[in-house]
Amino acid sequence: RPGYKYASLTGSVSWQFNHEPELSLIEKSIDENDNPVIAIATDRLCLNLVQTKNIYTMRAVYPRCTAAVTLDASEIREGDYAGLAMLQSSYAFAAVTKRNGELWLVMKNRDIDRELGIWGERHDKEPGGEIGAIKLDGPVVRIYADAEFENMKDKVKFFYTTNKLEIEKNNAKLENTCPIGEEAGLRFILDHFTGVRFGLFIYSTKECGGKAAFSGWNME
Repeated sequence: RPGYKYASLTGSVSWQFNHEPELSLIEKSIDENDNPVIAIATDRLCLNLVQTKNIYTMRAVYPRCTAAVTLDASEIREGDYAGLAMLQSSYAFAAVTKRNGELWLVMKNRDIDRELGIWGERHDKEPGGEIGAIKLDGPVVRIYADAEFENMKDKVKFFYTTNKLEIEKNNAKLENTCPIGEEAGLRFILDHFTGVRFGLFIYSTKECGGKAAFSGWNME
């Protein structure tokens, strides 16, 4: 909402986990600039986003909202995905993954088969489709999700920056950012009866134990 200051990453009822959390995998702290930080680790392998434990979520806001978070992926492991999602069964996300020791920023989305109808897919085992990938030079990136809902548009676009000066601003403005992937549709169906939520996440596809740290959350 205009003029409203949304809650920081820690200590607010505005944030909810996507299910009963495993608190031993979550660390909360304050960085050298007094910014709240939440770090999430993995303890199992997943096929996709909807199987992921400990997604830290906040409801998106009508008619349009842009959210941004700074991700430190220095402790992710091979095959991990860590980033910012629009969480529902037909999800989309931008995330850092490690491939052959290199870090890549990717966009993925999952469009549930419309032939399944309003009930959707309750046991999704598909990995989602990758529709953009950019090699990174370092582990720190700020990721932005720009969502629009008015007139049933229900779309999201992702952006990013690795510029240190832009990252330190901790805002959700899209100036001086770069797009990743393409516009993705967001579709409410009954398999996830929650609407769409922003989600901070990490999941492992090859080995457990990776960790991702999130800070500088902002939503406008």
